[in-house]
Order: sequence, then C-alpha cells, then structure tokens
Amino acid sequence: MYSPELKLIYLFFFFLDFATTNVPLAEELQCSACLDVFTDPVTIPCRQSFCENCLDQCWDNRLDCKCPSCNETFSKRPDLKINPELREAVQLFKEKPSLSKSEVVCDICDDDRKLKRPSVCSHSLSLSPC
Repeated sequence: MYSPELKLIYLFFFFLDFATTNVPLAEELQCSACLDVFTDPVTIPCRQSFCENCLDQCWDNRLDCKCPSCNETFSKRPDLKINPELREAVQLFKEKPSLSKSEVVCDICDDDRKLKRPSVCSHSLSLSPC
C-alpha cells in the first residue's frame, strides 16, 4: 500500500520524533490554518502545505491569493493538487500506536497482562512483574 521509500522516511521521522522534543511529528503534519492534522494536503508554490479545504475557504473570500503562512502573493490562484506523499505520511501517522514518549509496554509479561509503564517496566529494574 505504501511505497518502501515513504515508509522509510516516515520511520525516520517517527523515531526522530521520540528522540527530540523540539518539533513533534504531529506539528510537521499539522495544517497551520486549522491546526489539525492535514486532510487532503496540498502544497502551494511557496512550498507551504495546507488542507485543501482550508485554502479553498481562505482564497474564496479574497481577491488576491496569499499564502496564509508566509504571505507570499500569487499572480493567479494556484491549481491545488493533493500531495500524495504527504497524504500517505499523514495516514501512516494516524495509524501509529499512541504510546507517549515515557510509556513502554513490557515484553516479558504475557499478552493479557501487558501494561503501559512510565519510563521503564519493572522487569527492566529486576523488580516485581507487571
């Protein structure tokens, strides 16, 4: 379903997201107009990306077409086309498990008893089982 290259790029950013707190992956996949994860993402000539609907709503109410983020003005309204790579990255992001950075699932306990634990599982500290 997803190209191997896209999966590799996504995994890179997924693990980078856990390694750094500067820019979470969710922010990279967030429309700066609606502040939600992209829906039908489009990339305009200034290389900014937005939800297609957000740009349509913005530009339908204006005489000029400006980027909502950097304010670059376009001489004519850009033809909006869905960015397939960005859409796939958003889909992969939405499918990722939602463990927080500080939670781990014990790999030793049987499946019925696996718990989310803060930072480290008690097994890794040689304490009682989960």
